[in-house]
Amino acid sequence: MKRSTLLFIALGCHLLVNDLGLFLYKQLRGATDSRGYAPGAITRPALLPIVVANLCMAFASRRALKIGVAALACGSLAWLLLPYHPLRAAFYCGVLLALSLGAMMTATWLGRWQDRRRTA
Repeated sequence: MKRSTLLFIALGCHLLVNDLGLFLYKQLRGATDSRGYAPGAITRPALLPIVVANLCMAFASRRALKIGVAALACGSLAWLLLPYHPLRAAFYCGVLLALSLGAMMTATWLGRWQDRRRTA
């Protein structure tokens, strides 16, 4: 599979899961802004470093560079969120690192699997 195809699949899955999760939360718990809690105020600016980092990692060729980009994105996200939103900082940084490392391992596994299929 081409790298661009995987990138579009990952972006589509992210948007689908994000919108579906928010829809289900609103159906189960009600609108978040009706209780004085507005998570969208910090969620959108917090997602920007994640999206930029994932785009950079998608086009980087070396694994060390990808890990460095993920660590830099995690640091910038922590710098943005830690003073006022420590729980969100922990969650978003953990999710960013886990998904980035998981995507790198999955890409490596898919590449090896595809190579074995070609040689067999």
